[in-house]
Amino acid sequence: MLTRKMDGDTMLFYKDDKMVLSVEETDQDGGILMKLRGELLSECAQPIQDELEALISVGLKVVIDFAGVEYVSAASMNAMLDSQHLADFFRRGELILRGLPDEVYQMMERYGLTELLMIED
Repeated sequence: MLTRKMDGDTMLFYKDDKMVLSVEETDQDGGILMKLRGELLSECAQPIQDELEALISVGLKVVIDFAGVEYVSAASMNAMLDSQHLADFFRRGELILRGLPDEVYQMMERYGLTELLMIED
């Protein structure tokens, strides 16, 4: 079972009492920088998507730093895609992925997501 706790500006995700993901949000240039650390498990996908869509729906630019991510589930990739679709559909906000580990980038490329998502080095 997945549980969430807040520690200041950081959302911590626990599975079976083990922390699996931390999401730290900070203001950056009129938008939000979201630093991810750990594993983006399937159970984390919906809460992350909800947060992204809330930020994007008010017109914020959201940069997600994947540098500390060890694993990304298919459900989590789908959450990124759905959030990008929302930004495109309403022409509000912006979603940028940054610092993707090679294996995560290659997986996204294999599924054609690199053509649909904004990815920075």
